[in-house]
Amino acid sequence: MKRSIPIAKPKEILDFIAVLWIILSTGSMYFCIFNMKMSMSVLFFIAILYVFFDKKWQKNNIIVAVAVFSIVIIHGIINFQYFTINDDIAILFIRLVSLSIIFSNINLTSIKKHYCNIVFFLCILSLICFGISEAGITLPGEKEFWFKDNKYYIVTLYHTVGRWYKFHRNAGIFWESPAFAIIINIAIAFLMMGGKDVAIKRKNLFFAIYTITLITTLATTAYVAYLVIFLAILLDRRGRRKKNTIAREKTKKSKWGKVGLAFLMVFAIAGVYYIETTLHIIERKLIMREGSFGTRANDTISDFMIALSRPLLGYGMFNTYTHEALLRLGVTDNSNWFATVFMYFGIPLAIVYFSYFAYRLRRFFDCGFLSFILIFAAFCIFMNTENMGVMTLFMAFLFPVIQKNKQIIRNEKKEGIICDILAT
Repeated sequence: MKRSIPIAKPKEILDFIAVLWIILSTGSMYFCIFNMKMSMSVLFFIAILYVFFDKKWQKNNIIVAVAVFSIVIIHGIINFQYFTINDDIAILFIRLVSLSIIFSNINLTSIKKHYCNIVFFLCILSLICFGISEAGITLPGEKEFWFKDNKYYIVTLYHTVGRWYKFHRNAGIFWESPAFAIIINIAIAFLMMGGKDVAIKRKNLFFAIYTITLITTLATTAYVAYLVIFLAILLDRRGRRKKNTIAREKTKKSKWGKVGLAFLMVFAIAGVYYIETTLHIIERKLIMREGSFGTRANDTISDFMIALSRPLLGYGMFNTYTHEALLRLGVTDNSNWFATVFMYFGIPLAIVYFSYFAYRLRRFFDCGFLSFILIFAAFCIFMNTENMGVMTLFMAFLFPVIQKNKQIIRNEKKEGIICDILAT
């Protein structure tokens, strides 16, 4: 008998493209940093394609987009003495509208599956390119992109080599390695705590590639977030409870999976230990306060100093004051989104934002409450490391998501009945 080759439906292809572009428009050097307007145009075009295919635009997503944009603009007008109109307002509007349409049509299963697969490919690609670059070989299409004064990035379409000189850290397609590490850590959380939504057979292989790539980023905070996420996986009682309802044959396989997972964790710790004893990265950053630690510490302290000078209302997201105030404090590229929210919106609205972010983020992870607290802690580490809050992926977490389609729910009910019968 001839096996039929499965052909992806147009909607499935569009889902893949949407998730791919959400990742690319979250800090990739070529498609986002240097071509932001083009990136947002493509994102909006993808949203229009969804309207063409399904013609869905859910009320809840419209409400979120309108509410977020209105709060930003009204809050800016309240702070009228600092408010300024620029291209960033239009970019925010396009991003919100596009995400509201995309998340009205794509379900959680597609998001997690495509995200994990795309990041897996980006990790493989980055490891190859990073190895070639570190061997002293020029990558095909390598160019210098100037962005301010005498400063430039060494970039290709598919890999970021460095800033003025080689990073000697794996940044993938992103502007620096910690940003890439955040994308990888989120993929690990999706992969290991996504439940049945993540239909990936070789999870241990994916986890291994994610871990190896994460080690090559040499991002200290990424290592900390990785350990927090791994602890969340170990403490996930809900996940263990679900596994215990599976038939005996699958239980035996899961034991080997646990052994493999433990081995990978030992390998990761050994890798970090070797890097630390060789390069002394953590010692130099946390103890001697050299490099990015000192920069990020100054960014955080400066943001909160400005925030506390106007604690109730902040200065607004689009303002003429905070940039100059940060420059006076030695901050040229603000790296802390967590503190920036307090600086922009004041303490009350900042608390509302993070509470709502946590509420929506909860929908993405199939785990117990304690495990989710650790996942949210990892996201707080991300936001204290990079200013990614207004980028596409982190804004996407604000939107209601279609949990599962009806067919998946029916299949899971059937599987649950079969597992109950086998268990008895």
